[in-house]
Amino acid sequence: MAEIDAQIEAVRDRVRAFAPELVVLFAPDHFNGFFYDLMPPFCIGTAASAIGDFGTVAGELSVPTALASACAASLLEQGIDVAVSHRMRVDHGFANPLQDIFGGLAEVAYCNGKFFSQYRVVKAALPHLASGGTITLTSGVASRGTMANHSAISAVNAAIEACVRQLAKELAPRRLNAVAPGVTATTTYDAMTPAAKEDFVKKIAAKVPLQRIASAEEVALAYIFAMKSGYVSGSVIDVSGGQLVA
Repeated sequence: MAEIDAQIEAVRDRVRAFAPELVVLFAPDHFNGFFYDLMPPFCIGTAASAIGDFGTVAGELSVPTALASACAASLLEQGIDVAVSHRMRVDHGFANPLQDIFGGLAEVAYCNGKFFSQYRVVKAALPHLASGGTITLTSGVASRGTMANHSAISAVNAAIEACVRQLAKELAPRRLNAVAPGVTATTTYDAMTPAAKEDFVKKIAAKVPLQRIASAEEVALAYIFAMKSGYVSGSVIDVSGGQLVA
């Protein structure tokens, strides 16, 4: 066991040094997800939860739904017959690598991809940033709103906002702010079928006081404001259509 643990630790160190923004995980199902009802040779999950068998943690995996859907669509277009699951249940075959290498089920997709990528950019920019310079990061409305299956996403967005407040004090007179968009009409959702995309937008819009999602241009204005207003620092600018007060 000591030799196995040492090898896992070595892999963990290599992965941490590489700091991947996205991890594509291949694993056997062990029949736990499909229970012999449906046994495709390959299946792509656009959302997944771990059942918590053999001492592994149960819970939601942080899956980039639009990207997973686009991957499935690309494979199907190339004649590769894959199944797609929108509520995949996985067992220790998936959970063990995520726990042993990344420390949990959801950490890699959002923590490395959204928090640490921006944090590294700040560190790299500092030597080149003028004393009156400004940096604006991106969090999200999930930092303070409650949404189904968004626990990891919420935590990472909240971490970005906490980091902005701390850095604004540490790096003054340089200014640090964050923009927290709600759901925005971008190419992120183009991988969905037109019907699925329309249904998704309607459901989100119904929960927003302005009864629609944001345009990219409206969100961009918040970044411009953060950059141009010289007396704004340590702030989070919400562009959510009032979602946080809904």
